[in-house]
This record gives sequence, C-alpha cells and structure tokens, in this order.
Amino acid sequence: MRRAARRARRALPKAVREEKSAAILARLYREPAYQQAHTLLTYVGVNSEVATLPLIRRALAEGKRVVVPATEVATKRLWPLRLRNPRDLAPGAYGIPEPRPGTSEPVALEELELIVVPGLAFDRWGHRLGQGTGYFDRFLSKVPPHVPRIALAFDVQVVDKVPVEPHDQPVTLILTESKRIEPPPGGG
Repeated sequence: MRRAARRARRALPKAVREEKSAAILARLYREPAYQQAHTLLTYVGVNSEVATLPLIRRALAEGKRVVVPATEVATKRLWPLRLRNPRDLAPGAYGIPEPRPGTSEPVALEELELIVVPGLAFDRWGHRLGQGTGYFDRFLSKVPPHVPRIALAFDVQVVDKVPVEPHDQPVTLILTESKRIEPPPGGG
C-alpha cells in the first residue's frame, strides 16, 4: 500500500501538485481550527508531499507561532521546535527540513493548538498510513487528545481502508483539493 500511495502521489506532475497544494491550503486557511490556533505544528513537505512552505510563511506573517518537528533517530522521537524564519530550515534526518541548531527552541506539547500531519494514505475514518517508522504516531500519542490533527492530502491519497495497528494515531480532519473529510468520532 505504501508503494502504491507513493506512486499515485508521484504520478501527479509538479505543476499539478503545486496547484492542488494551493487549493488544499486554501481549505486549511478557512478552517476555524487554523484561524483560532496561535501555535501550530506542521511538517515541512518534501518531494511529492503537499507543499507546506506557503503555510509556514503565511502563518508566520499572521503572527502565529510555527513549530516544526525535528527528528532524533537514536530515540525515534520527534521534537517540536519553534521556527522563526523558513531560511532557518536545513536538511535533517532523512533529508527532511528542520530548524538548524541554534535557531530555535523546544515548544511544550501542551502549547500546541493545531497539528498538520503528513501521511501517504488516509481513509474516511481518519486512519493514516505513514512512512512506516512510527515517528508521528509516537509523537501524536503524547499530544493532548483535544488538539486538532489535520491531514493535508491529495485526492489520490484517500483510500477505502488503511490497515490499522494498536499504536496508530488517527487524524481528526482530512483536507484534499476537492474534499473535507471529517472522520466519525471513535473511528471505524
């Protein structure tokens, strides 16, 4: 399923991904969870993922505190670090951009008011198929449950059913270029 999801996402031409990313972000900006959040954590989109740099720039321009996860490979943990300027991003573990050392400080999980979650595939119950390393699931398991977890995905990433394991953490909302999917409470 991961290979198929990556293939479907990569099959979208770059210009199409950029156009669809802009439509997805426009949906996010209309969400009350985004509008009300003063501190939000977002992944930094790479390769064929929904582009999040425009989100980061806009949120900073709006005076929001933007937090980006940094990966600690030894412990398989994500650390929430405040990002003050997109120019402070540099490739970290797995080549994923994160704040350069000395440019940020940690943010307490209790301060997060919105989390923008990456993934390869999602289903209508809010289940998420990640890269398979479990970093985000471990991270989300420690975040207070009332914090909205919004997935940004292309339509091609929404599937009928994602395999679920006990440690998997669902999202509370999925936004695509054409849909707003609000999973039922308790999942499926």
